[in-house]
Amino acid sequence: MVLRKLTAGLTAAAITSLTAVSASAALVAPENPDAGLNAGTGQWIIQLYNIGSEAENKPATDYGIDYSAVAKIGFTVKATEPDWFDGGLGGAVTLSCNGGDIAPDTALWDKYNWPQKEYWGVSDEDLEIVTIDENKPVKSTKVGDYTYEITSDIWAENPLHNGDASEIGCMQASLAYWGSDMSDYEVVSFTAYDNAGNALLTFDGSGRLVSGGSEPAPAAGDTAAAADSSKGSPDTGIEDIAAITGLAVLAGGAAIIAAKRK
Repeated sequence: MVLRKLTAGLTAAAITSLTAVSASAALVAPENPDAGLNAGTGQWIIQLYNIGSEAENKPATDYGIDYSAVAKIGFTVKATEPDWFDGGLGGAVTLSCNGGDIAPDTALWDKYNWPQKEYWGVSDEDLEIVTIDENKPVKSTKVGDYTYEITSDIWAENPLHNGDASEIGCMQASLAYWGSDMSDYEVVSFTAYDNAGNALLTFDGSGRLVSGGSEPAPAAGDTAAAADSSKGSPDTGIEDIAAITGLAVLAGGAAIIAAKRK
């Protein structure tokens, strides 16, 4: 790889400098995201369902699927700078449900509002890279050149499936990134699967629906319903994700850099 050739001729100080740069690698935000997508350098959040919230600038969203059937979520990501790719892909995957029966300041809110499952590394025989951490609950699978799907089984944790809730105000899926690779990454697609592995909804990297479901229609209720505190208003939780990402970098930065392939 070019990275190996480059570092072979560098001084220790220069290599240290490059290592510091590697920690700044990030997700590449799409230029024209869909209204249901919130994306930045550290996170990619897609709205699967939302009763709508003017306060949070979230449109009412309903793709007409059985949301209790969502059993697995998968984010496909691609390294945008292959010559710098070293397998330092890491972060967390989340399915967040809130509103409706999942009201603020309750045990259900704490359980379903932005839980996270971590992932780390890849296994790529063609590139002779194995950085995957088998102890993490979420794994990545190679699906193309420098391209990996990060999937999380959430069947037992979908509150509409397990009976913890019969009504929600919002369902969102998020990929948070705090890896240590020198290459940036882009999310190229997202898919919500049922328990049999069938795709229920597939979006492109800009958050636009490309297959499954139907075009977004106004969900049950309206934007005023989102403010009904008696039912628990939906919350994007963007600030929560940003805080989690920051804490992970602070707490795990040294370990992340040490985990890079030698």
